Amino acid sequence: MPVQYATGTGAFSGARRPITKATPVMLNDGFDSPETGNREVGVLPNGELFSPQERNWTGIVPAGTEILNATESKMLFGGGLKHFASGTGWLSGIGNFVGGVVNGAKNVYKSLKRSLN
Repeated sequence: MPVQYATGTGAFSGARRPITKATPVMLNDGFDSPETGNREVGVLPNGELFSPQERNWTGIVPAGTEILNATESKMLFGGGLKHFASGTGWLSGIGNFVGGVVNGAKNVYKSLKRSLN
């Protein structure tokens, strides 16, 4: 039975609780950010991000993974995740995407720094 992470693992909301062992999880199961489709983001131990599109997605994540709930994901991506089903054209928009990721990472760092102090 997958563990539901609608509330995330606390990356932005107080004490961080990374997943401690390989765990079956369910993402996109909350209702806190309907404007983003309640999309949640997983942060793997190597820093790689993933965000399944389907509601109530299940999978197995490794120890050290953190889950951002939909509200935290919205904060990270500045107003929601962008959909690129029809593509962006040849390399168009890559600068905006990278800038958004950098700004999102800065916000994550600031938030984590505040929570550690």
